[in-house]
Amino acid sequence: MLIAVDTETTGLDLFGGDCPFAISTCDETGATRFWEWDVDPKTRQVMPPSEEIAEFTDYIDGNTLVFHNIKFDLRALSNLGIRIHFKQVDPIREQEWKTLPYCDHKYEAVCETFEDTLLAAHVCDSVESHGLKPLSEKYLDILVDDEEELLEAVRASRRAAKSKKNWSLAPNVKGDYWLPKAIDSSSTVLKKYAVQDAVRTMLLWHMYSGVMEREKFTPQYRTRKALTPITYRMETTGVTVKKVLLGREIKRYEDAALVEEAKCIQLVESRDYLDEEFNIRSGKQIQKVLYGDPEGASSLRKRGLNCPIIQFTESGQLSTSADVLLELYEGHVRPRSKAKEFVANILRYRKNKTCAQYLESYKQGLQREGKRTLLHPSFNQTGTRTTRWSSSNPNGQNIGSGGKDAFGNEVDDFCLRDVFGPSAGRVWLSIDYSQLELRILSVLAQEHKLLEAFEGDGDIHTLTADLCGISRKAAKGVNYGIIYGAGQEKLEAMTGLENFNEVFSKAYPRVSEFMNETTRKVKKDGYVKTIGGYRLTVPRDKPYIGTNYIIQGSAGDILNRAMIQVDNYLKFNDDFPDNNDGYLIMCIHDELVFDFDRKSLGDAPQKIKKLMEEAGIDLGVKTPVDVERIDQKWSKGKVLK
Repeated sequence: MLIAVDTETTGLDLFGGDCPFAISTCDETGATRFWEWDVDPKTRQVMPPSEEIAEFTDYIDGNTLVFHNIKFDLRALSNLGIRIHFKQVDPIREQEWKTLPYCDHKYEAVCETFEDTLLAAHVCDSVESHGLKPLSEKYLDILVDDEEELLEAVRASRRAAKSKKNWSLAPNVKGDYWLPKAIDSSSTVLKKYAVQDAVRTMLLWHMYSGVMEREKFTPQYRTRKALTPITYRMETTGVTVKKVLLGREIKRYEDAALVEEAKCIQLVESRDYLDEEFNIRSGKQIQKVLYGDPEGASSLRKRGLNCPIIQFTESGQLSTSADVLLELYEGHVRPRSKAKEFVANILRYRKNKTCAQYLESYKQGLQREGKRTLLHPSFNQTGTRTTRWSSSNPNGQNIGSGGKDAFGNEVDDFCLRDVFGPSAGRVWLSIDYSQLELRILSVLAQEHKLLEAFEGDGDIHTLTADLCGISRKAAKGVNYGIIYGAGQEKLEAMTGLENFNEVFSKAYPRVSEFMNETTRKVKKDGYVKTIGGYRLTVPRDKPYIGTNYIIQGSAGDILNRAMIQVDNYLKFNDDFPDNNDGYLIMCIHDELVFDFDRKSLGDAPQKIKKLMEEAGIDLGVKTPVDVERIDQKWSKGKVLK
């Protein structure tokens, strides 16, 4: 039997102590069930009776479960001590969802498999909103107003709770859905809301299962489904963080940012460029200093630093983006001038501030687990329109490699990645696809010049520079600009070529034709297909981004295939009898990071390298990878052949 399951939690930080206080279900006949427990208002913890938890696990045992974002609900149930096994998940072999060895659970259920309407929604249309409520309104013609009733009850309850001593309230209203019952034991407003979510989940699954069968989306859905236990383990395992080093580096970057800010303030005040206190975070004030203020009272204020205008924003404002500032610095302001000094200070300030903010976001999510300090980023299969992965809470894909200053120059600087590293007795492998998107473009377009260059390990950026008569730096911007959907205006500004399209078409005629054909297809069909057959909806009013979608989506095909194949190797190979011998911990764009028991590593680097390269070859793309072994410092990783 199909049973839809939905949980209500005391918050969204499930690794930080939030937990479920209600579970609702709906079976395929429409019958619903509901369990709700009191929340301790001081600790926000739940102690449900064991017999009620056992009642729930007995009810779902042996059935197929339906979720809307299974990872969240499984993590929530785990916090109640519930562990769910799934007999079959993987499309390649009958793969059981293996239990994490260190999880201590009191209650278990063994279910046939699971379905996920969030994954199904993304497979059917990657562009639209995939929230349960908007999908229900759009496809089920259900007016979703029950949450408004609940929110009003929560607001009233929060007002009443403020008079209670030591009650712990959430920063936002949605974190206190448990409050109405705590204030008024007879309240049933939560039950109405929660049960409806389970009903909607079941109805959406019935709809999507039919759509996927009719449109032949089932293979893509099964692939996304097979990735779910891999993702769940990544998030649950977490990444080891060097807490002391993290705190030290946050302070170092913050101090460096303050130094650059002070320099800017001193310059502005000494030259009277503003009639107000300078705020380095104000784009408008930076505009006035760089380009002048037409309404300024003094000549200095009117003139500012008299920098040439490079670019406007979409709203018509003078741009102060990093790219514009860097262009000013490199070629449009005099050496040793005040303008060059000011621009350099702004760039260094932003670099240091950004690094500090990244590191601070890591600090906010730290959890102490045994002897280790861990970070648990979320990795999202449905976070982008192109099937590429995203990350949040914090963003695990913003783990910068470092080693570059504000001007893009290689420097002996602290690497942000060095706050992460393997724990005692462990070693990491970082395996990164080399120029994956450009290789995909060359295959999709069948551009012989690019194909030959990749076959001969040539420098693609130098090739583009020579063919277009531009610098290698500009050529690199062009190559990646094409991939990421840069418009003609942007590419002309980047290269200085007023006839850029003409020049590029002569250099790479098949790439130009591929882009034009993709644009025509989007206008006609409203979608593109990746090399793996994944259909991606593309907005018809922006047909030019179809090239980006098909390239990024194809890269996602290769990466997803690699993750499944490597995971199968680690789970079903006799070299790794222990489930903790080796596993994936991070997906960072085109890079996969693995954690191994040092004694079990053996020839795993070579075998994983082979599997990841075969994932591309099977889809028609030669995809070499770079392998790095990390023993302590990520920046000091050893390159393996």
